[in-house]
Amino acid sequence: MGVLSNKVDKSMLKKGDHIYSYRKAHLYSNHGIYVEEDRVIHYMSSSKSEGGCTNCGYDSNKQRGVVKTCLDCFLKGHSLYRFEYQVSSAHYVAKRSATCYTGSCNKPNVVVQRATRMLNNNGGSNLNLFEKNSMCFAVLCKTGNPNSAQEVAAKSKVKMALGLLDDLWTLAALFGLIDPQLDDDQAAESDDVDESGDVGGEDDEDGDEDEDAGEDDVDEDAG
Repeated sequence: MGVLSNKVDKSMLKKGDHIYSYRKAHLYSNHGIYVEEDRVIHYMSSSKSEGGCTNCGYDSNKQRGVVKTCLDCFLKGHSLYRFEYQVSSAHYVAKRSATCYTGSCNKPNVVVQRATRMLNNNGGSNLNLFEKNSMCFAVLCKTGNPNSAQEVAAKSKVKMALGLLDDLWTLAALFGLIDPQLDDDQAAESDDVDESGDVGGEDDEDGDEDEDAGEDDVDEDAG
């Protein structure tokens, strides 16, 4: 991968990678988590197909939501890209949106566990939050931080099917997706507030506002 492109070969993938591929002349992208050899967990809407895949068995006529498929079903004949984390501010500015993030991510085994939990709970509460927003699904798996997922989606101008940010936090808490470090940080902040006497011992509510976004940008090497 370079400054101008995140395109990678399949042989370069590692477990826990956040990968993506473009559809319809780069009008939108599909994001997922590479969980094991030739397998990706990602969010898919139902669509017409000629039957199940002979490799992984995925059938878009019957399966939707969080699914586990082979790379070929994920790519659908398009190029493969890998999303970058912990990039510098300069790198972030130089890149197209929806390709990288300045924030950190968790270890591969933790990322795979989060993706697997949502796969195992497919059809459960609020997973339709990721409808037309698979990037938010992948970022949540990588970071365990709903705020990061919302921020990346908003900055990349995705037309989000997300409701309030609170809904994303509720889903993450329900499936045990939240990074434990976030809980520690929030507890420390709460202790600081209590000691100062500003809140009188009450829990501090997160006041972050949900951001609307437009359509996804075209990637670095559209062609």
